[in-house]
Amino acid sequence: MREYLVPALLVSTVVGVVGGAVLATLVPQPEPPAPIEPLPPAPGRLLSDGENDAMVMAGSVRHVGAEVHADVEYIRGRTGRATVVVRGCPQGGVVLDTGTGDSQPWRTGAAHLQAQIAQAACSVPDDESHRP
Repeated sequence: MREYLVPALLVSTVVGVVGGAVLATLVPQPEPPAPIEPLPPAPGRLLSDGENDAMVMAGSVRHVGAEVHADVEYIRGRTGRATVVVRGCPQGGVVLDTGTGDSQPWRTGAAHLQAQIAQAACSVPDDESHRP
């Protein structure tokens, strides 16, 4: 009888593992989560390019002729606040940092931080309700 015990245990283990694998394929699998769609740049929303984060201060976006002036608060990377001037809404243009004098071109849909800042600032309508 002992001579049959080890092979019987081995066979039953193999049958159990194979049966468990078959049953696992029959169990309904949960749907994979839907990909998270990034939110469009908007004043007051945290913007990020993977290295730096910034937020366009919603109450400090003002239109001056064809330019949009926006106060930006940096959360990581360059710290503190800066004022940028966006030239060229809505498709693209230049973002000028008034503190450093640096400027960078931007296009709608670009992922770099200056383009996101410009798009957020450009999303504020030019009316009296958004002027300080």
